[in-house]
Amino acid sequence: MIYKKYAYLLIIALIPLLFNVPTGSALTIDDSEVFIIEAPENTVYFIYSDIVKDSKPLGVHKASPIDWTATGYLKGITRFTQMEGLDTDGTLVDQSNGAPQFNDKAVTISGGPAVQVLVKYYEQNRIAPVYHKVDSGTSYWYCRNGTRIDETGFTPTSQKDIFVIEHFLDPQGNAVLIIYGFEGLGTFAGARFFNTVIHPNIRDYTNSFYIYQWQDANNDHFPDINEIDPNPIAQGN
Repeated sequence: MIYKKYAYLLIIALIPLLFNVPTGSALTIDDSEVFIIEAPENTVYFIYSDIVKDSKPLGVHKASPIDWTATGYLKGITRFTQMEGLDTDGTLVDQSNGAPQFNDKAVTISGGPAVQVLVKYYEQNRIAPVYHKVDSGTSYWYCRNGTRIDETGFTPTSQKDIFVIEHFLDPQGNAVLIIYGFEGLGTFAGARFFNTVIHPNIRDYTNSFYIYQWQDANNDHFPDINEIDPNPIAQGN
């Protein structure tokens, strides 16, 4: 117990130093334990995709409630009370260009670039490690340098999807954790997978991004954990 106490205090003491990592540096998924899960009170933003407004910055559309549920899954594993808001809140997200209005914090987001303003900003400006693009009717993820990740070629349905989990440092010094699928059920599957599989074994996840597949095996249109292949389709930094 004494060891755990001092280890935790050491993590807290290191947080200001970690936020001084040069802009553009990749963070790994296991870094989210420090920046998000064990972060001090009121140092993490959970930014939900607005589900009411039809028109949002950067041509983004309103989200569905399942995207909120996914964000809630992530917030539920944090040790301390953190901050929440919407991607249409001008005090949190610049409504002209989609950039965050805060610096040197952490932010957790679920929902893809079609429904989440911050995700669209990070992908459009090639800040996130990967970005989504449809090519000849097939959805793919691409690395920020423009390289297509061919293994991610996919046509999602209501019973199958793939999702990305990524962690990186943005130009404002914010540690950003993003989880989303091509569709809402994929986003929800990603949040469940992070909560149930990644979180308990987080030290094993030493890459910046991982992409996984969900296949509805029992035809109930619900992402069960055992329906998610624990072997990533793609991973990298």
